[in-house]
Amino acid sequence: MTQIIKYNGHNIVDGVLRLEDLNVNGCLDIHGCEALTALPEGLTGVRFLDLSGCTALTTLPHGLDISGTLNLSGCTALSELPDWLAVDEYLDLTGCTALTALPPNLCAAGDTDLSGCTAITALPENLNIGGDLILKYCTELTALPERLIVFGKLNLDGCTALNALPKKLSVGGYLEIDKLSIGYDSVDLFATPIAETIRTLAIGRRLGDLFEHWALAYNGINNRIIESFCDEYPNRVVVNLQRAPRSPHFWTL
Repeated sequence: MTQIIKYNGHNIVDGVLRLEDLNVNGCLDIHGCEALTALPEGLTGVRFLDLSGCTALTTLPHGLDISGTLNLSGCTALSELPDWLAVDEYLDLTGCTALTALPPNLCAAGDTDLSGCTAITALPENLNIGGDLILKYCTELTALPERLIVFGKLNLDGCTALNALPKKLSVGGYLEIDKLSIGYDSVDLFATPIAETIRTLAIGRRLGDLFEHWALAYNGINNRIIESFCDEYPNRVVVNLQRAPRSPHFWTL
């Protein structure tokens, strides 16, 4: 027996959003609809698509192109994304706990947030993110692609299975992991107080002599010389480093 549900002004027939009488006008908001399992093929003209909290959603149309924001946060049944998915601004996948991979031809021109995607084990080779890439608490992620490019910042907080970075990783903003924020000429230490006597001894020495972390091997930052310390912000120590020639693995800061 056909089941028809009206939700937020839209018709959902047997779990699938009905395309024929759909009036998008650039924005489509179906957040929190627990009856929605799929979107129809041929869905176009969407600038903002909010599917957050659609806990029964399992699939998206092939070639879905969103010119603005795609919010899939909390879509806990979504295990895969369509190939050739394109999102021009913000792709929110936070808490998609069944998602195991990203499509190889993903086009993400803005920020992409995969925080809490605990089933993700790897990312596509040659992944290119036009903004920030947030991978907080992707606890099963064991490695990053060798040629990963992130034009914004890269956040790896809570990626407990990760213990190395690829040599050809390119990050335009800060690299954030485990109370560290690694820039080009500085490293911010959060909740890590440093005694004045240690600071005095550390100036003029390698960063790696003061603090050890595998992520500091990125771009040889652990071998850079400490120039000064700054306590401008609460609960945060900025370690300023002597300038070095620009590396091709940093796009801009």
